[in-house]
Amino acid sequence: MALQSSGAISIADINTEFGRGNDLNSYRGTSHASGTFSSGAISFNDFYGKSNAIAVNVSFTQCVDHYATVYYDGNGNIRIQSREPSGSIHTGRGDCGGNAQGDITRYTFSKSGRSNINVTISSSGRNGSGSITINQSVNSTYGPTQVGATDSSGGAAGYSFTIVGTIT
Repeated sequence: MALQSSGAISIADINTEFGRGNDLNSYRGTSHASGTFSSGAISFNDFYGKSNAIAVNVSFTQCVDHYATVYYDGNGNIRIQSREPSGSIHTGRGDCGGNAQGDITRYTFSKSGRSNINVTISSSGRNGSGSITINQSVNSTYGPTQVGATDSSGGAAGYSFTIVGTIT
């Protein structure tokens, strides 16, 4: 929940939202939904309307031959794993336009001051599309969960993935 956009704001309000202590300097480098408190003097006014939430919006293509599985490792990493029907993982496939196959970390964030991950991971490609939602504590693991359609039509294909949501 974002801090108020006007009126009196206190260090207690800021600490409730961001959880970094009672000294404004401890918030240097803190990420928020619209940027980071990175340089210069920090004042109470800098926190008006700010939220501890991180907006996530990542798109990529990954080689899928048989299926893709999503994992969240509880340590700030979302991974997509794609394999051959035999279970083998290849590091490069010509029929995927050079897009990688295998166990690939696709989004990483710092868990410091965060409590919940709420993202939807969608995929689409040659044999269809699908999506899954991860909504849980940042300290809990998620997966393996298959996302998208099984690509069993022979050969591999590049599938488009997006990860969209918030981390609070």
